[in-house]
Amino acid sequence: MVMVYLYSHAKDHKSRNIITICMAVLVFFEGGYNCFDSFRKIFKEVGNSDKSTYTEIMNAPNVMKELENYDNGFYRAEKTFNRMVNDDLAYGLRGISHSSSVMNARAIKFIETMGYFTQSFESKYEGSNPVADSILGIKYVLDDPNRRNGNIRLLDSSYIKRYSTTYKKDKDVTADLDVYENPNALNIGYMAEDDILTLTGLGNDNPFNSLNNFLSSMTGNTLDYSTVPIIPKEYYKPFDYEVSFDESKVYLHDYTNGGTGTVHDCYEAFAGVDDAVVNIHVTVPHDGDIYMHLGSEMRKQCNVWVSSDKDVDGEFTNHQSYGSYFNTNSSPILRMGPFNEGDEVEIRLTIQAQGDGGKYVGSNEYIMVRKNAGFNFYYLDQEAFEEDITKLKSNQWNLDLDKSNERYLTGEIDAKDGQVMVTSIPYEPGWKIKIDGKTVDSLIEENKDAEGNVTLRNGAGDQGQVLILGTLIGVKLPAGHHTVSMKYTPPGFNTGVLTMIIGIAILVMFYMYDKKHNPVLKEKARVKALIKEGKDPYAEENQKKKVVDIIKSKGAVAEKPLRSAEEEAKEAAEKAEEAAEEIAEKAEDALKEAKETAEEAVEDAVEDAEEAVEETAEKAKEAVKETAQEAKAAVKKAAPKKKNNNGKKKKK
Repeated sequence: MVMVYLYSHAKDHKSRNIITICMAVLVFFEGGYNCFDSFRKIFKEVGNSDKSTYTEIMNAPNVMKELENYDNGFYRAEKTFNRMVNDDLAYGLRGISHSSSVMNARAIKFIETMGYFTQSFESKYEGSNPVADSILGIKYVLDDPNRRNGNIRLLDSSYIKRYSTTYKKDKDVTADLDVYENPNALNIGYMAEDDILTLTGLGNDNPFNSLNNFLSSMTGNTLDYSTVPIIPKEYYKPFDYEVSFDESKVYLHDYTNGGTGTVHDCYEAFAGVDDAVVNIHVTVPHDGDIYMHLGSEMRKQCNVWVSSDKDVDGEFTNHQSYGSYFNTNSSPILRMGPFNEGDEVEIRLTIQAQGDGGKYVGSNEYIMVRKNAGFNFYYLDQEAFEEDITKLKSNQWNLDLDKSNERYLTGEIDAKDGQVMVTSIPYEPGWKIKIDGKTVDSLIEENKDAEGNVTLRNGAGDQGQVLILGTLIGVKLPAGHHTVSMKYTPPGFNTGVLTMIIGIAILVMFYMYDKKHNPVLKEKARVKALIKEGKDPYAEENQKKKVVDIIKSKGAVAEKPLRSAEEEAKEAAEKAEEAAEEIAEKAEDALKEAKETAEEAVEDAVEDAEEAVEETAEKAKEAVKETAQEAKAAVKKAAPKKKNNNGKKKKK
């Protein structure tokens, strides 16, 4: 505003130029810095990748084509490595890894309760486990065994390697790719016990409890929902652990979260020490994998190391890195193993130092977990899990792959009394469901609290769309064999299409009108018609131009743009006509004015003449009288000389 004010009040051209240059420099600086700062913040929050790695994305369709040739069904798939969070979109994978500022908040929360990695507006395939993968229908997982950020530990030992292939992960760099199958993955829809409708959501304090509640309710193994907490069938079973630390480097104290009132065990490093760690020792209760989850509301990143080897003194050695935990404020399930029953394992959590040389400064350097509920160690009862997942697999939604696509699904399913169809599709407004060709109503109701927050719940009804755990779409069906169809149309899509059609129609109308009245379009139409007839539309103009050029070459005319004689004559005639009309109008006005002036002059002259005649007559009478008198006197006086006088008079 200051610059604009100065510019508007500048008195000379030089001052205005200086102000203009200053304004341009200011705008370029502001735009450049804003661009730099935006990219810096984006890189800090979500990161980016080197352009050379885009070769991987270009090669992704070939990888997916091989997978589709192996299995052309409708399923979800994921991968253990990532270039960016949204790689699934580039690969064409129907997975759970996604980043979007408008992502469904309910879906992110649900994925977190299943034990996966989430933060803010994104989710990743980290924290995978057999129960969650199977319920969500993740059937295939791609793994690069040599990739730096790949992690074979994400895959359970029950996953089966189906085939290997290659892909280009960088420019001119070919890498191996292994494809694993989850044998227990469910279809996108299946029948389950309607006990699942009793649960309105899953807690996020312990994902193992959430998964047990989910699968137990769908298979009818939760007998009592009146207890708090409810007691489900245990697929993930907890086992004991012991925590130890060096009291000269770490001190334990309570910390209360002021926002929630939750008490935490805080393992904080002393200032000046190095290598402050918290060791957790477990004895593996069962052959296979073990899983860890750290529950906390005050998350601070730490490094995880695991070892089952001991030296001659009985001290654990050869620790393997399992990466970092609480990374970007997330706490996914961490799989470790496989181990044998009875193995002693040490899980070491390293507090990250902020000082130079790995020294601790004694401030904001800690590991914090919920008191009496922060360290969670479980193993999977594979037999119990496979028994109940097989029940769900026995009655799945048999999709018609010839008719189904990304936004329309149709297939057959058998329903029994006391069952509900569960899908792994997140609820969004816009889904319409048909049962045997008839559209059914949505039983999902919105409720607003006093603060305006909206919550969803299921209303009464025997059939229709319902909500599963506050997130997934379910369908109430009557008992029997049915064809169920689901179609998604984004809210406002039909209105948008109608508006677009109306807009196009209006544009066409304007064009048709313009085509008849616009001289430019009329000239184009004339030229097009002549060309269609095989004539040169510019022949006459070119001929006239040649004549003009000849005249100009002889110096007969001045060097200026010339027009054809016809155009000049036409223009001259138009100007003459306009001039004649103007002269005629002026002449008419002048004649009228002269007429009025003449009439007034005549009237004045008549009056003046009458007055002059009267005055002259009076004067003449007086003169006659005087002359007569003088004549008489003269006669009398000159009577003897009459002859000579008469002669003189005659001469005169």
